[in-house]
Amino acid sequence: MWAADGALIRLRLPGNRIRAGQLAALVPIARRHAANGVMVTRRAKLELRGVAKPEAAIAELGRAGLLERGPAADMPDVLVLADRRDERGAHRLDESLRDRLAHVDGIERLADKFLIVIDGGGPLAAPALSADIRLDAIGNGRWRLGLAGGRFDAAPVVELGADAVADVAARIIEKRLMDTTPERLRGLPRTMLQNFLAGHTPVGAPVPAAEPLAGLGYDAALGWRVRFVFGVLSIKALAVLAEIIDNGSIGLLPDRRLVLPKQAWLARQRLYQHEAIDDDADPRNGLSACIGQVGCRWASTDTRADALALAARAPEIARRGLHVSGCAKGCARRAPSAATLVGRHGRYDLIRDGAPSDAPHATGLTWAEAGRALTPRAGKAGGR
Repeated sequence: MWAADGALIRLRLPGNRIRAGQLAALVPIARRHAANGVMVTRRAKLELRGVAKPEAAIAELGRAGLLERGPAADMPDVLVLADRRDERGAHRLDESLRDRLAHVDGIERLADKFLIVIDGGGPLAAPALSADIRLDAIGNGRWRLGLAGGRFDAAPVVELGADAVADVAARIIEKRLMDTTPERLRGLPRTMLQNFLAGHTPVGAPVPAAEPLAGLGYDAALGWRVRFVFGVLSIKALAVLAEIIDNGSIGLLPDRRLVLPKQAWLARQRLYQHEAIDDDADPRNGLSACIGQVGCRWASTDTRADALALAARAPEIARRGLHVSGCAKGCARRAPSAATLVGRHGRYDLIRDGAPSDAPHATGLTWAEAGRALTPRAGKAGGR
């Protein structure tokens, strides 16, 4: 796949975990091929950016065992959410599901964005994460299977034992593949979705309830939860992680967090130097930005440097969500943000509570003018 800054290669890791040996193998490959570092994606993958020679990189990644081969490469994305103890068996279910999906004929025809979420509950859960098929542990070896939604809004929903849930999920996919164009379930009307669970007794969705979800930080039970600025691991950051973590694994979460073992936390000062964040109040958590003019011919501004400077100047806006795009394409984020700056001829257009494609509230702003417009004391800046 190609992006504006060159080819990109996505690594989809079973169970969204990378083992210490895999990490050590990745570092020299990334150093040779990923000119713009390695990004943690919103689907808990690793993405090599700015690859000039993708064929060579793919060959090296394959030899290192970092690329899926055979039936596994054709499967839909499966995200597993569980802490290190995994008392409800989310990773076991993931393995059972993968074994079952390996025998589904034509699975490569399924829509590229089709998503299955296996959520074991607990502090690393993601109840709001929407999926085509969502599997939520409910205790005592039972799972709730819901379609086209998150934990509290998926419908229809059925409850199943651990021995049946993987087979039922696979049968849903087999039914979807009967369609000429097997798109995602998420866009189908509820009346059609009910057909996928014919023969099962639906139950009501659970009532939303507050959960003690873990943010960034460290504790012995969960490990060290960190996020890197813009979701990007520099080659130096990767090398430090590989040096520190000589056993165990790193977990990837769908909000671009990493779950690191204790030895990484003990060496945290080294990772702070490479833009690791472990404080939920840090305004850099709310930043998103494309590669900008340093790596994209369409961009006319240094998006990431400007985003960091603006976060320091207007931290409250950054915490709510600040996106800086080098052009109107919005490659890094097309969804709305509290504030969006779109580069144009070396200046910025400002969009409040909108996406890069929306009409701007102010145009042709310098970086300094954008900063003043985003601070609470600012009056009007720029014009339509």
